[in-house]
Amino acid sequence: MVHILLIQGAGVGGSDSLVADVSRQLGPDESIEAPVMPLADDPAAARWLPAVAAALAEQDGPFVAVGHSLGGSTLLQWLAANPAPPHLRAVITAAAPFWGEGGWSMAEFALPAGAAAGLAGIPCLMLNGDVDDTVPPDHLDLYRAQLPHVETAIIPGMDHEWARGGFALLDAVRRYA
Repeated sequence: MVHILLIQGAGVGGSDSLVADVSRQLGPDESIEAPVMPLADDPAAARWLPAVAAALAEQDGPFVAVGHSLGGSTLLQWLAANPAPPHLRAVITAAAPFWGEGGWSMAEFALPAGAAAGLAGIPCLMLNGDVDDTVPPDHLDLYRAQLPHVETAIIPGMDHEWARGGFALLDAVRRYA
């Protein structure tokens, strides 16, 4: 059984294309859940972090947490500062922006101090497309500098929306199932 909890990117429908593509490719023992983040068109860490916490707390069996774009960086931020949920198998991000020096400048979404220690026990794979014109692939380098244990990969031909990214994402998720 593979269950995916996908935390969406910013904007109403910010990850709809990715969720639809993953859903089309799910096997009989696989499922995906993608809760809508509060005020997705006007994201704020003060609203998104509690929503991520609630979604994680609702998981009552093994799951892989996936975060797309802002959902990825918010998921990492929450997990870095809080105990991992008991059934969490791994975290995978797709096109997660890095907030901080060298990346984007919204301190409220930045990783907390000590993030590497907070995430150390969680298998983490960070993916980015090589044709992403929103979050450049070099954001992975910024994450690796702060989180040396994470694994990273560039997906050829993948843009920011990951509209045709279901296969690549499911392949990654199945590694941890």
